[in-house]
Amino acid sequence: MRTQRQVVDYSLQKRAVLRDVHSGRIGTLEVCDASPYLKSAARFHGEPTDERCPVCRRDNLTLVHYIYGDELKHSAGQARKLAELCSRTCCGRLVSREAFSSLSNAYTSRKTSWSLP
Repeated sequence: MRTQRQVVDYSLQKRAVLRDVHSGRIGTLEVCDASPYLKSAARFHGEPTDERCPVCRRDNLTLVHYIYGDELKHSAGQARKLAELCSRTCCGRLVSREAFSSLSNAYTSRKTSWSLP
């Protein structure tokens, strides 16, 4: 079970950056800087959400799940679909639920390249 200290909330940072973008103090090219790996992961492993991109307000955001754990070996840090995480297999082999020591989520807009951890 996760405690409150184990969860990082980026909502204040997100609001401050978006306020600066919409007021014109920061350009969209400065904040729309998703890595090529995240954009590729969103295309192949991402799941569409109902949340709109806060920069363009047209495109829906895509949620990407990253898995971490010592038992995963070379598969740690890779993007996975939620269906793969719910099953007991990862990379073609049977894995216990305890193998996933942590799960990280990232939201990205596939059109504007805006991202938030």
